[in-house]
Amino acid sequence: ANNVAERARLLLDQHLKKANLYRGKAVLIPLGDDFRYQTVQEANNQYTNYQQIMDYVNENIDGVHMRFGTLSQYFQTVQDTFTTPVLKGSFFTYSDVNSDYWSGYFTSRVFDKALDRQLERVVYAAESLGASRKELQSPRRQLSLFQHHDGVTGTARTPVVKDYAQRMYTAIQQTQ
Repeated sequence: ANNVAERARLLLDQHLKKANLYRGKAVLIPLGDDFRYQTVQEANNQYTNYQQIMDYVNENIDGVHMRFGTLSQYFQTVQDTFTTPVLKGSFFTYSDVNSDYWSGYFTSRVFDKALDRQLERVVYAAESLGASRKELQSPRRQLSLFQHHDGVTGTARTPVVKDYAQRMYTAIQQTQ
């Protein structure tokens, strides 16, 4: 079944919504995630599917041109077309489902960030006082685990955040 037109219109709708958030002519749409493109076949299939969608959009939708590009090409286009905006208005945090807030690196989940700093201090103190590598292996792992891009930034889901906190708290207790 050929669903290229339907998929192209759905994808274009999302891309245009994203484009409205930016100035300039180019919109960066990264493809994939942490566990994507693990096989050549998957990468080839995705490339083929996206190329069909882009061909459809380029041939059938006025005022839009989609293509694959490198980061260098994207940033060159942005540099060539960008004008510095004047920011005004509210800067309230983004609220997700169930009042989960994504408020940024320094302002979200302050308890967990404090726990992270406390665990760093405890591990450093234990190391300075001669704790063995084996004794500090688990606390260091818990500290490293929280440094994941969704951990320390505060963007992980609530159950994951609770797990991070429990792991760090336990590591602090075991290290002191």
